[in-house]
Amino acid sequence: MMIGRPSLAMGPLFLLVMLLSACAGGPGSPSGRYELRSIADPVALRPHMTISVYAFEDENTADIYLTDLTPEQIRSVRGGSLPAGNIAHIHVFIRPRAGQTPIDPTAMTATVTHAVLADGAVGIYAGGGFFQPASETGDRTYTGTLSGATLRLERAGEAFRDLLGASTLRAGVRARLDPAQAEALRIALRTCTSRTKPVEP
Repeated sequence: MMIGRPSLAMGPLFLLVMLLSACAGGPGSPSGRYELRSIADPVALRPHMTISVYAFEDENTADIYLTDLTPEQIRSVRGGSLPAGNIAHIHVFIRPRAGQTPIDPTAMTATVTHAVLADGAVGIYAGGGFFQPASETGDRTYTGTLSGATLRLERAGEAFRDLLGASTLRAGVRARLDPAQAEALRIALRTCTSRTKPVEP
């Protein structure tokens, strides 16, 4: 099937996942609010990210992974299963510093990859935005906010239905330092990506 514009007739399970996620999201989640909102349509995805972990390379570089999947479901994804849920990767590649780097929501200091799993198919949204850390890499807990981010569907499985289109992303991050869990989610995300193909513009 071709990937089409959002429609109430498309992907009923995906619609159900989005509605349930919207009810579950909010400040109570470990990473605070996470909202992917369509620019053109009144549709938003607000997953309750119950796992939020990160690993780091240096003072500027951090890889944050968030998901609403359980540890068992993460293992099942790595084994080839596709439970309904979300996996997000925020790659922070520069720490904003006054007088040295731009400190502006329109600047890009992080890239984002977000995998939506639904109806046995996968859609990979990708883009970038401004990540403002509130702690240091290497701390037990890494916190910050992502703003000014725009994502588009870049890859998709054959049956995936794009209900979002071009979207904005705002997120509050509170991730614990856990390189092992971050690596597990990196592999799970890579497995999801391997089930997709590039989307034609």
